[in-house]
Parts: sequence; C-alpha cells; structure tokens
Amino acid sequence: MTSQHANGDFTVYVPTAPVPTSGFVFHVPAECVEILPNVTVEAAMKSIVACGSGSGALLAPAARS
Repeated sequence: MTSQHANGDFTVYVPTAPVPTSGFVFHVPAECVEILPNVTVEAAMKSIVACGSGSGALLAPAARS
C-alpha cells in the first residue's frame, strides 16, 4: 500500500518478481486490502526477489497475530 485516500480507497503498488522495481499500480477500495502489520518490508522484498519462495511462512496465520 503506497497511499490511503480521503474516501478510504488505497493506492497499491504490486511489484513483479524477480525485479521489484517494475510492477503495477492499482487503485482499490479498502475492502480489497488486508494490512499485515507484522510483515516487514524486508521480508516482503525477500519473498518478491525469490519469486514467492517463502511466502507460505510469511503469510501464515501465526505471522498475522
């Protein structure tokens, strides 16, 4: 998520793997976004560069507590 707007919508940048500097920008309503406060930028970037490897552990329910 790169921005939240006054109407509650979000702008979300979705990087592509394995080069996260290219990707897509989406403008979506809040109900389409799940904030994962326990997932660090570093952990997310490692998963992206690894083409999703490790995503299971990253997104496991225990990581969301």
